[in-house]
Amino acid sequence: MGVRYLDSNPVIADAIGKDDWLFVDRIHFTDEGHDLVAGLLARELGLR
Repeated sequence: MGVRYLDSNPVIADAIGKDDWLFVDRIHFTDEGHDLVAGLLARELGLR
């Protein structure tokens, strides 16, 4: 069906340091976390 899928867990893990915290409450991203994930998704899916 042409649906693209990306397991974002390893991509995000490779993009952050061990002391980085991108979550408000272990589930919801901070503003910084949303920005990072949006950029990673765009890159990994070839959108930019």
